[in-house]
Amino acid sequence: LTSKLEKRFSNGFTLLTSYTYSKTIGDTCGDAAQGNTSGCGFQDVRHLNIERSVDNQDVPQRFVVSGIYDLPFGRSRAWGSGWNGAMNAVLGGWGISSIVVYTSGRPYNVTVSGNPANSGSLGVVNRPNVVGSPYDLVRTVERDFNTDAFVPNNQYEIGNAGRNIMRQRSSFNWDFSTLKDFQIYERMKLQFRFEAFHFTNTPRFGQAGNVLGTNNFGRITSADTPRNLQFGLKLIW
Repeated sequence: LTSKLEKRFSNGFTLLTSYTYSKTIGDTCGDAAQGNTSGCGFQDVRHLNIERSVDNQDVPQRFVVSGIYDLPFGRSRAWGSGWNGAMNAVLGGWGISSIVVYTSGRPYNVTVSGNPANSGSLGVVNRPNVVGSPYDLVRTVERDFNTDAFVPNNQYEIGNAGRNIMRQRSSFNWDFSTLKDFQIYERMKLQFRFEAFHFTNTPRFGQAGNVLGTNNFGRITSADTPRNLQFGLKLIW
């Protein structure tokens, strides 16, 4: 499902919104556009039916909204057309823009270190046995999923965990900017810009450790870049 809502630029305002709902299924790692997921590989290359699952690039939901708005304050705008020079310089002529993105997390695998199943070497991984509910807990960075829900697969046996049964946390990002033009001469103006990337500083956690038996199993030890702020001046002629 793909949908789009668009309002073309009028009265100083433009808006573009899109929403995608999807599901991608496959039975092989391949080389997805976003790269393979962690722990990608085959348990048994002779039985691909046990690999059928959501694919590496599966992102069930993605919502994006972007907009530009010239605030209606100041000379030549709806309010404040009679402001004096000082007031207009401070309060008039501002514009704002934003891009907001929400996406579901990508899937990944839980694996077992080594090859207890002795099922080959090229592109082969061992996945554990699932003995409980992976998300039957309150998620924290120290324990993003229920680590007790997994036990190593038995010697010379493949585990019952399917491919890509785990999923990273969803991601939210808001980029915001505001600008104002200061007219110097008829053909020259100075533009002030303030830009905030990841404006809300909402944590965007990395993937939890996915190898059973390691110290970081179930722990999140990384995150995407935090909020960045920048100011700029641009001379336009």
